[in-house]
Amino acid sequence: MEERKHKDEEIKSNIINAYSKYKEEESSDRQKVYLGQLYGLVFKWCKDHLYREADEMGVEVVEAVKRCAEKDKTPEEFLENLGGALYYAKNLYYRNRVEGAFREPRIIKEIKKIIETEEANEGRVLTLDERVECIRRLIPMHEKTIRAHLTNMDRRFEPVDEKGNDNIESRAGHSLTINASISTPQEESVKDSEMETIRDALETVLNKAQNKMKAFYKALFTLRCIDNNIKHYQKLWPILDNEILDVYWKTLTVPDQYEIYMKYHPGAQKSTAEANASKMSKKFFADLDKVIKENWRE
Repeated sequence: MEERKHKDEEIKSNIINAYSKYKEEESSDRQKVYLGQLYGLVFKWCKDHLYREADEMGVEVVEAVKRCAEKDKTPEEFLENLGGALYYAKNLYYRNRVEGAFREPRIIKEIKKIIETEEANEGRVLTLDERVECIRRLIPMHEKTIRAHLTNMDRRFEPVDEKGNDNIESRAGHSLTINASISTPQEESVKDSEMETIRDALETVLNKAQNKMKAFYKALFTLRCIDNNIKHYQKLWPILDNEILDVYWKTLTVPDQYEIYMKYHPGAQKSTAEANASKMSKKFFADLDKVIKENWRE
């Protein structure tokens, strides 16, 4: 404990020294050097003594340091302000992660588009290596990163119950992926907080929706959870669409949005169903993101 306290005080002293040099330096080029050192020291401080998520909080940490450094403060005032700014940065990181939990990243959309176009041209399903190669031709990205994206997109789940038990509650605590990592208690508590925020937001949006729309929205929500890797949303399974989940567990298939729309509007034409489903999906997830942002618990 004493050793940890000593190291904490040592790195805070180094941060104050780097900040002092940054403020005293008149050369803009040298200021950039000291600011870079300040970033590095604060990252180390966060990672070793404050937040285990520091490696993932790059943008938030840099912006917090920059905002504090630009103010005309004494070194001691800077360090005090920095502590508060980093706390805010952590909450901002989690809030952004929860808000974006149901948005498909732009890079994934681009990769899907490239693969779909290439496979349509070839008239067949590409191998993994072929997918990697065609993506590398069009996107300046390391092969390792591309393979990581493809692995995450091309999920394959193993049976949860050898006896074929499809009860949702019986799956709690089971891993759905062959290579799933085991979370630490601290990570689980973070996920609990995120899932609670998402669940409350969903209930808020559904309560405001017309009765005939609630089932449709719930189905859309279930599709998005599956698309974003259903294993991350175990605590939400009991409130998802059981029919869609049951089909998914058994066949690894899910319906399209328009098919769900037609289930609740059986007389609709396919083109109409596709347009309406897309429009309603955008509104639903926009409303959901808004409620998450408004009710995020810092």
